[in-house]
Amino acid sequence: MLSAASLSERKVLILCIDRDDDIGDKTGRRTPIIGRDKVLSAAVDLALSDPEESDANAMFESVRLSDELSKRGVSHLLAVVSGSKEGGIAADRKLLSEVKSIASSFNPNETIVITDGFGDEDVIPVLKANLPLTSIRRVVVKHSRSVEESYIILGRYAKMLVTDPRFKKWFLGLPGLAFLLLGVGPREAISILLGVIGIVAVIKGFDIDVKISSYIMNLVPRKVPSHLSLIRIFTFFLGLSIIVFWSFLGVLKVSLLYPSYVTSLSSIISHIGTLMGEWIRQSIDAVVWGIVIIYLGKVICNYRVDAESFTDGVFWIVVVLLLYPMFYAVSGVLLTIPGSFLELLKYSFIALVGILISIVSISFIREYRIKKTKSGRE
Repeated sequence: MLSAASLSERKVLILCIDRDDDIGDKTGRRTPIIGRDKVLSAAVDLALSDPEESDANAMFESVRLSDELSKRGVSHLLAVVSGSKEGGIAADRKLLSEVKSIASSFNPNETIVITDGFGDEDVIPVLKANLPLTSIRRVVVKHSRSVEESYIILGRYAKMLVTDPRFKKWFLGLPGLAFLLLGVGPREAISILLGVIGIVAVIKGFDIDVKISSYIMNLVPRKVPSHLSLIRIFTFFLGLSIIVFWSFLGVLKVSLLYPSYVTSLSSIISHIGTLMGEWIRQSIDAVVWGIVIIYLGKVICNYRVDAESFTDGVFWIVVVLLLYPMFYAVSGVLLTIPGSFLELLKYSFIALVGILISIVSISFIREYRIKKTKSGRE
């Protein structure tokens, strides 16, 4: 038994921690919450807003401990402090600021920390450095360890797998595709499924889907009027469709013109020069026009808004048109057509000179616009 003198010398701080600020998020109350009655009221509000909230149980335990110390005549202060939903350094900084404010006004010689144990204990080392920490109490609801709650948690995760869009495409979509392929074509199902998994792995592994979505989101500058935005989007998808369609059509034409060259992988590799030359010859016109259409839409879209993007678009149109005859000559060299090598040298020289002139011209135009803008500001 402690003597009356020793009890009077004790100043105990009962500190309930809510690091992720569920109290503020679910009840709208601001911390620190100081005093038994205020903490009890906040705990009731939190339990009513979310009966499954573990922080409410920790707050009720802090009230129970406060009542126990009151019966024993121990001087104490009950307080609830919180961090923020952001977590990490921001949460710890806010929580520590509230702790220092309470400690400076109450000046405890003992501190009892009460926590639900789910992440709040990460801040214990910081509290030890600023408070005379004597005890840590972890409040765990008794039935949370039972098999009953395990079934409930498993049921919730199972429901999430079939309802959450982030998970159901993998948990339902991919197995569903596998069963569909097994039903339609059992022999080819494994090969097709492995191919699909490989494609998905490549896309996700190299963030191809993220890069494509980011490119599409930045396809049109924000300052561009809506009618010009529609032109940009239309020309982009039109040009892309032309490139993809005619590239695929070129492959079909090559397979029809050289059926004996595409019978096996080894045959394709041994005749790769001829096949590539024919594919370029069959597809180059459409590919060039597709690229020109894409950049033409960019030029129209940025004519009055972004001078740098406008000049870039014009530059690439010029480059593509200059390279067109050179690639046509490359196809002739690959197909061993007489005179193609001399044409390749001629068109390569023309393309090089044209690109250099374009770079110099665009650089001059940009410098002129920069000087004009600076003089206008002055």
